[in-house]
Amino acid sequence: MPDSLPLSDRYLALIDEIVETTLKGKISSVEQVYQMLLKGITSGTGEVFELALSDRLNSLQSQVDREKDELKKAKATRSLRAIKTIQSQWQRWQEQNKATEAIAFAATEITTAPAGERLATFIRVTDPNQKYPLNLQQLQQLSKALQQFAQADSDLQQFSEGITRGLASWQRLQDNLLSWMYEQKESLGFGGVPGESGPWASWAKQLNSELPKTLLRTLAREESAIEFAERQRGITLRDWVEMALILQFLQRGLINWFDQQAYDVKAGPKLSISTFLTFAVIWSQLASGFRSIGTVYS
Repeated sequence: MPDSLPLSDRYLALIDEIVETTLKGKISSVEQVYQMLLKGITSGTGEVFELALSDRLNSLQSQVDREKDELKKAKATRSLRAIKTIQSQWQRWQEQNKATEAIAFAATEITTAPAGERLATFIRVTDPNQKYPLNLQQLQQLSKALQQFAQADSDLQQFSEGITRGLASWQRLQDNLLSWMYEQKESLGFGGVPGESGPWASWAKQLNSELPKTLLRTLAREESAIEFAERQRGITLRDWVEMALILQFLQRGLINWFDQQAYDVKAGPKLSISTFLTFAVIWSQLASGFRSIGTVYS
């Protein structure tokens, strides 16, 4: 397909090529269709392809509905089936591309932000409350993307390492996310004997990194996260990124679990809301504490 053609014409030609190749029996799997789309569609031009695909789908559907000649109707029907295969693989392409674009967007936002705003930018682009939050695999890819800039910018090296450490810490916590519920038989929640039982103490035992472990122990003792933050001097970006990811995934993991509980239609949502509010307070206190000492990252 010549690049000189308008984009809509190029995409119509791509769709027609896939249909013709299918009718000739040269496509043996949907994976071949997906690979042709992968090669032929330019990122950021999905709307143009969508319109071209819709145009061909409607045209063929009309032909099938009105065609009287049996041979022509049979060919149009086979072509329509091919178009529907393209449609299913186009949906797959969209999902994959959405993830790729989300990672690229996050990397661009972090690398282009002023040095003093990068941490806030990182927390924003990895916020679990976004419509499409980055999952574990996508965060790993974000770490690799930032690593490419690490030689020229040591801050980005720390972001990359912090993400890697945060994901490793979360893997340990994930296996024991709910173990405290079985240790704490009286009730569900963030209570327990201060410093000894409850979720914070249980999670702290699973961590190797000192900063997040100390934070969780502080929360287990029912002490202020503001005072914890105010005691930190020379905290590194690597430490902060790891701690931020741990808190984000703890929050996300608990809320998802509570939302999925069917044993009590009222208890699940209440615990979910309580968890969200608890973490909102922690985030607010940490921000207040670090702001009060004008933390300089090393």
